[in-house]
Parts: sequence; C-alpha cells; structure tokens
Amino acid sequence: MPTLLEMPDITMLNILEKCSYKSVLTLRKVCHSLRTFVDVSCFKTDLDNICITIGPNGFSVTCQNPKPWINGTGVAKDWTSNDLKVILKMVQNSKLSSFSVNTNPDSVRGLDDLEEILRNQTRPLQTERFRMGGSKVLKILPYLDSNTLKKIYIRPTNNRDVNQNLDGIENVMELEQFKHAVRLHISCFNPHGKLLFGWP
Repeated sequence: MPTLLEMPDITMLNILEKCSYKSVLTLRKVCHSLRTFVDVSCFKTDLDNICITIGPNGFSVTCQNPKPWINGTGVAKDWTSNDLKVILKMVQNSKLSSFSVNTNPDSVRGLDDLEEILRNQTRPLQTERFRMGGSKVLKILPYLDSNTLKKIYIRPTNNRDVNQNLDGIENVMELEQFKHAVRLHISCFNPHGKLLFGWP
C-alpha cells in the first residue's frame, strides 16, 4: 500500500478537499514535503468566514466553516505575514461568505503586508461580504473579486470617533467592486469627496 506521500496528486487533492481547514493546517506541519504540497496546490476548503485583526505585534485571525457549532471556531494570535499567506492561499479556489479586516493606528505596516499578500494572489479573493474597520479600504477592496462581492461595510477603527476621514472615497466609487455591489454601508465617517447613496 502506498504511503501518503506516494499517492498521485489528484488523490491527495481529493483528500485535502475532504479535510477541514484545521486538519489541512495540521497536515502541513507533518513534514516538509506535505507542507510544500499544501502550499503549491489549489483546492477547495470548508472555510466560510475569515476575520483578520491587524495589531502592532502581528495578525490575529479568526476562521469559521459553515458549521462552527460542530467544528468550532479557529483563533490564532500573533501570526506573521507568512502565516497569513498560507490561509489566504488555501481559500483561492473557495468562496467565502465574509471577509473582515480590522485595523488600528499602529497597524500601517501590517496593512501593507496584507495588501501585498492579496496583490500577489493568483486570483482575486472571492467573498460575498467585505467588512473593513478603518479608513484604508483602498488597500484591500481592489483585490476582492468584483463578480462575487455583493455587500461592503466600512466603519472607523473606533466607532465612537465620528470625525475620522474616509480616505479616497471618490476612488472607491470608481472600482468595479463598488459598481457591482448591491449594498454599501458606511458608518461614522466624514467622507472626503462626493458620496452617492444609490446606484447608477
């Protein structure tokens, strides 16, 4: 009987697609060969919801599949950009229900790292909903699949600060992601530029 590493690639891909994302991350740690196979392969995962919080010490990532009450919610703290790259690579062939990014004033470098990861993906990230906590929405929104994205929610880092400026709102309205979305919700910002509530 062949070992796991001796199986054909198509068989390995079928195995990965039947595993939970937590199992895939565990399998990736078994040996260098399995880690490489997971990292270079394109397969669908059961991930449904990813929430990234960018802090001064790295990324905190919360992941859920469609049945979190069965498989639980995965939470990882102090991830590096390389760790984040792994999970975002895993979902390239999947469609998320929700993708969220939360920032704070000390997270500029982390936001730049996330932007670079998304820019270097082989295809735009597919998600039906995008939620952004912070004003730098143009660092993330252009790298989401415009045909999949339906709802966009943008709020300040601190909901109590109603005087934050939303940078580049006029540029957001030029994006295909904005034009194809069916709902845009912006809360507690002073937009710079003309903001139209409605669709052409």
